[in-house]
Amino acid sequence: MEKKIGLRLFFYYGGVLDGIMGFLMIYSLFAIPPAIIPFSEVTNEFRFTMGWAAVFMIAWTILLFWASLKPVERKGIIPLTLYVVVVGLAVISVSVGLITISLFQVFGIILPGSIIYFWAKDAN
Repeated sequence: MEKKIGLRLFFYYGGVLDGIMGFLMIYSLFAIPPAIIPFSEVTNEFRFTMGWAAVFMIAWTILLFWASLKPVERKGIIPLTLYVVVVGLAVISVSVGLITISLFQVFGIILPGSIIYFWAKDAN
């Protein structure tokens, strides 16, 4: 039972973070300066990219909340989230010089998510 609660809490945690980021991405489509990335100009290219990113962030939010409904059965979403999505976002963040964001992704998402996943890996 404890492992199920841990998994569910991590899905909620990830869903809330993604939901906040999705909202900030949508807000950044229209705000100058944008709320997320420290650029002073909002071009059509920026809006296009941010709009696409927002769609995927909102979709991942829904996916994580859906996974929380059956956390043990859907725990395989955690490694996909951590090691494909979040590691990819961290690499992109470093490549554009946003080291602080990548550090949060490593220590605020990947590390706790890995601990919870490996702790609850054998949960049935």
